[in-house]
Amino acid sequence: MGQQKTTVIGVEVEETQEKVDKKSPKIVKEFKKKTINVEVEKAVKKTEKKKKSAETISRKRTKFPRSKKYIATKEDIAKQIKSADLNSILTYLAKNVAKYETVELVINLTQKKGQDPVRKMVNLPAGLVKTPKIAICDDELLSRLEKNIIDFDILIASPKMMPKLAKFAKILGPKGLMPNPKSGTVAEKPEEAKKELMSGNIEIKQDKTNIIHLPVGKIDWGVEKISKNIEAVIKEIPTNRVVSIFISSSQYPSFKLK
Repeated sequence: MGQQKTTVIGVEVEETQEKVDKKSPKIVKEFKKKTINVEVEKAVKKTEKKKKSAETISRKRTKFPRSKKYIATKEDIAKQIKSADLNSILTYLAKNVAKYETVELVINLTQKKGQDPVRKMVNLPAGLVKTPKIAICDDELLSRLEKNIIDFDILIASPKMMPKLAKFAKILGPKGLMPNPKSGTVAEKPEEAKKELMSGNIEIKQDKTNIIHLPVGKIDWGVEKISKNIEAVIKEIPTNRVVSIFISSSQYPSFKLK
């Protein structure tokens, strides 16, 4: 009985050769093959385990130390807001935050295997924070896309124009600009669809991290208007998919809504 080392994909495999009749080369070959395959499988599994471990570490969020001002603000919030209801949070922001600041709604969602991401149109009764630039697909717009000119926030197209837009899917898709029936941007009457979007309709959709970010008002709008927009959005999200809801402004800590 002897030993022999063989290198396979960077892994040294130690082969143990049994006493085999020299007249039986097939048995020797099969034995070598089985031994090498077992060692290779072990090496591959070990490599995959290391990759998964590295991916898990990379997903962990890095926590940075908070400033003294941030900590003091959090303490002040805890003293003044006894109940984390919508009205109390918005009233506090109205008193303490600059009027020009935007209020944003953040919804964390669950995403189970086989579930479709949340994506739908919602009407904000108090209006949009920013009026989007809406374009209707025609031959002139297609010629601008040929030159990689994208000067719109929303693109509406009729079903007849969709085949012509297909070749630009690689450009428009990653930017979230490709017309889609679910978002109301594929319509038989594009002009009417444009009016609806301008009147306060907005598409909400979860991102790759299963979060919906949506601006819902300006501080100077007042508590009532912002509250109406927030309630309109929350109403459209399936309750069994909601993990947590936060309200935030650009210069203030976020508030967890009950």
